[in-house]
Amino acid sequence: MNTGVFTHIAHSYFKAAGNSWLYLRRVAWALKPIILPLVLVYSLILLAIGLIFSLGIILDWLGKLTDACRRFILGMMKNQSDYIDDGLFSFLFRPIFLVALSPLLIVFLLVPKLSSDSMDSFITNESSGTLDGSGAFKMVNGIFFHAVRRLYNYVADTAYLLLKPITAAVAIVYSLVLLALGFCFALLIPLDWLSHFVEFIRQSTARAAYRLQQCVPRSFIEFVFVPPLLIVLAPLFLVLLIIPKITSQMVV
Repeated sequence: MNTGVFTHIAHSYFKAAGNSWLYLRRVAWALKPIILPLVLVYSLILLAIGLIFSLGIILDWLGKLTDACRRFILGMMKNQSDYIDDGLFSFLFRPIFLVALSPLLIVFLLVPKLSSDSMDSFITNESSGTLDGSGAFKMVNGIFFHAVRRLYNYVADTAYLLLKPITAAVAIVYSLVLLALGFCFALLIPLDWLSHFVEFIRQSTARAAYRLQQCVPRSFIEFVFVPPLLIVLAPLFLVLLIIPKITSQMVV
């Protein structure tokens, strides 16, 4: 399970503090008395900042819980859509269940998320990968349109000719409701785009902290300037992380 972005950034600050001591071990003995005071100051401040970011683990847990609820409801809706043409009972009742789940999903999608799972493939790789998954509102829109197609598949596959007019009438009524709901969710797809941008900011923030902590022990110049840069950037990182995100990228 991936760590949340707050936890990931906290770990980066802890590693930056440890890397300050790693640089001290690497320098010549004659330079150690000069470097030691800087290491003490840097490591204490970086550890303190790391502890502050560690408090965000509560937001990480809440974010995971919110996403788990969203995935559960989306999975149920997708299941209703996939099996609408599985039989008469499914044809009659699964569209109703699908519609009934929609308000519940809306509630969980509109709960703002103040954290995300860190995407290690994006944060740690040299190449900047893309964020995988579809926006939740776009996914729901697709689920409704898929359900409409399944309704008419059932009508077409009905073996008894006498049932076709009845099932066709039911399919028309259900499809109008499902298409209307699908259209409503389509109107909310711009929230997916906005949330994608917020997610990119969060992952890029975690990536920046991760890359900077790696630089600390590499050279004297980086040792001198990177820890202060991490310290100065900490308030900006915090502001960027708490930008609320409405929806989620989902892989169901």
